[in-house]
Amino acid sequence: MKISIILGTRPEIIKMSPIIRECKNSKINCFVLHTGQHYSYNLDNLFFEELELPKPKYNLDIGSGTHAEQTGKMMIGIEKILKKERPDIILVEGDTNTVLAGALAAYKLYIKVGHIEAGLRSYDRRMPEEINRILTDHCSDILFAPTEKAKQILINEGIEEKKISKDTKFLCTGKFKVGNSEYKCSKVHGLQNIVGGLLHSCNIFFYNLGMRLGAKKILYYAHLLGLGRRTGIDLPYEKKGFLPSEKWKKKTFNRSWYPGDTLNLSIGQGYLLSTPIQVAKLMNFFATRGYLIQPYIVEKIDKIRIPFKKKEKIESISRRSIEIINKGLREVVKNKDGTAHILEKLNLDIAGKTGTAQARAGFHGWFAGFFPYQNPKYIIVVFTEYSGSSFEACKVAYKFLNKLKENNLL
Repeated sequence: MKISIILGTRPEIIKMSPIIRECKNSKINCFVLHTGQHYSYNLDNLFFEELELPKPKYNLDIGSGTHAEQTGKMMIGIEKILKKERPDIILVEGDTNTVLAGALAAYKLYIKVGHIEAGLRSYDRRMPEEINRILTDHCSDILFAPTEKAKQILINEGIEEKKISKDTKFLCTGKFKVGNSEYKCSKVHGLQNIVGGLLHSCNIFFYNLGMRLGAKKILYYAHLLGLGRRTGIDLPYEKKGFLPSEKWKKKTFNRSWYPGDTLNLSIGQGYLLSTPIQVAKLMNFFATRGYLIQPYIVEKIDKIRIPFKKKEKIESISRRSIEIINKGLREVVKNKDGTAHILEKLNLDIAGKTGTAQARAGFHGWFAGFFPYQNPKYIIVVFTEYSGSSFEACKVAYKFLNKLKENNLL
């Protein structure tokens, strides 16, 4: 990996010094690009000498000027160097014109951006530094938030936690060990990314992902997407399902939350409870590419139209992330190794997910999906109680949809 550290002011030199030093000591391929935003000896060279840092490989000597002049000149100079060096990632720190110029230049060249001290806000848009920091945060690939509050600010602004990408892979050997306990998968799947994890319904992939995210984050997104709360459908006695928590388990059983609880949660097992209508609403979120829509039975009575049902755009989950998951959902049906491949025979362009829920007396089967994949019109959820596996749910879905096709109802 090749790293470019872009800096230009005294605070950046000081705060980046441990990273520069570590790259040197670890023999990491790294170079420093100095914009020259601070250029006097006392604000520049003095700190390289005192901190015993190697001299920058490049210095643009931009000097003073208006914000636009500085930023524009920096982008021109930085772009030329990045095209020449082609680093894998650039690192910037803080909220200066150098930071913004470096981030924008790299972003436009499809070079990854890492922003140190991300998520800090003054909430005063009259400050140029506030604009620099916000724009840099929103075009960065890796965000180093210094506090939990800064991290939450980024999430609230729609920058989701980048714990996983389409390239993240985990090795499935058929089993996953935590302490003395062993958790199994249906078979050995080998190296799996998110698409493979979905199409094979690979427990090991989701165990690894669940441990990386942690229970609190899984529960945060589960609640955000409608689990653990009523959908608001116009039917009586709707159940709200259940999302377990560390606090609940301690209060109910006087027992701690263990890693095994997180593993169960990561594959929808354990104490988690959901209803078919919740799962339908969740699947519709992916079908609509980002909207939670309140389901309803009655649209109007005679000429009286029932008030508009709630439709909520979930801004904190990006369209890009949704499309990655949707690709996996489509492969579940399309790919010959997919757990719902039987439904591909219907030629309805279905995307979906199977699930087998363990209960005390046996196993329940699930299938949830939407179709057509590119322009969805329908959501389907099948739950087969004590049927033994998800394949039984897929067979029910197949027979139901095939009958609708035969009667020209699709």
